Amino acid sequence: MKKALLSTAIVAAIGVSAPGIASAASSGDLLGMTAGVAQTTVVLGSTIQVDVTGSYFAMDNDGNGTHSGGEKVAISAGTDGGLILGSTQAIGEIDTTWDFFSNTGNHYSTANTSISNVGANTFDVSMSGWTVNWAGGDIDMSGDNANFSGDTGIASVTCAVDCSDGDAYTLDFLSHTPKDGGGTSFKGVFYNFHMEGVIDAADVQPPEPVPVPAAVWLFGSGLLGLVGVARRKKTS
Repeated sequence: MKKALLSTAIVAAIGVSAPGIASAASSGDLLGMTAGVAQTTVVLGSTIQVDVTGSYFAMDNDGNGTHSGGEKVAISAGTDGGLILGSTQAIGEIDTTWDFFSNTGNHYSTANTSISNVGANTFDVSMSGWTVNWAGGDIDMSGDNANFSGDTGIASVTCAVDCSDGDAYTLDFLSHTPKDGGGTSFKGVFYNFHMEGVIDAADVQPPEPVPVPAAVWLFGSGLLGLVGVARRKKTS
């Protein structure tokens, strides 16, 4: 019992502790993008897209309130490898150039994609600056909350385990193009941005070890000396 108490006292005096491990994603982490792959079939000699696996965006072109497989556009990672949390990213950094209705486009952000509501295996991402550059012009895709109450400007992320480094995730963001079209013919179109892949945590340097004052070492040495004296007395 005395030995146990002494050991506890020495450890407490020296202040040895194990470094903590992050249990969720944080700003600076990369949501790596798994490339989307179009799934097709042949009908009457024509190849038709029926779905997309991996990452994609979708536009409700027929206005029925859902996104069918044929309304999805496969996307792949840009120069940054995907979405970097807590940052803004330029054209070409999030995704590579894709084709939609015979015009090219990219996603980019004009405001930090900050995170909130971090749970055990979920968190939210602000998409307030989410923008599509298409056919040479910009479309605000952050949502038109004034006309569509469900447009929150927030993306939801769900992870397989705990959203730590190397964990698989899926991100979904639903919104509408501006009701007035924002200078395009896409007026109030239902939009979905879906991304999936693996989290690549930002490199975080471990905290510098706190120097132990000489007095603490002397205190520990003194305790060990007392143990030796006690043992000699017991033996004699």
